Amino acid sequence: MEEGPPGRVKLNVDSSARGNPENSGGGGICRKDDRAFVFAFATGYEVGSNNLAELRAIHDRIVICLKRGLTKVIVESDFKVVINLLMEKSSTPWRWKPWVARINALMQLGSFTFNHILREGNDPVYSMARARSGNQATTLYLHMASLPEQVRG
Repeated sequence: MEEGPPGRVKLNVDSSARGNPENSGGGGICRKDDRAFVFAFATGYEVGSNNLAELRAIHDRIVICLKRGLTKVIVESDFKVVINLLMEKSSTPWRWKPWVARINALMQLGSFTFNHILREGNDPVYSMARARSGNQATTLYLHMASLPEQVRG
């Protein structure tokens, strides 16, 4: 994990849309500085684009972090378009503005850094997001042992 203030956690987030637009899902894994597992989360969303699913996944995971008292968060995603929106490096299309505004409001409650990573670095999270695509149920994993086997590594 990159150096930062003590108590910082890393939140890897990814999403999946089985078409664009189509049923989608989002997942995330949160770890401490020492890479110790904190929680993982996967949920299905209704029909939408992959970028919208990524924004929703980031929003939902930040909400969980804040509810757990985690306010120093490095968010990593392989969706460069979305990361650029959140870092205000590009203008936000009208259809995504409500989700960007919600995330910006949450960011006022803590210290959040957004980083773009390569897809290969996000494979476990993508597997969770893909499995939830189109399934509106939400799964919160609080123990490493409860994660799907393909994600644990």
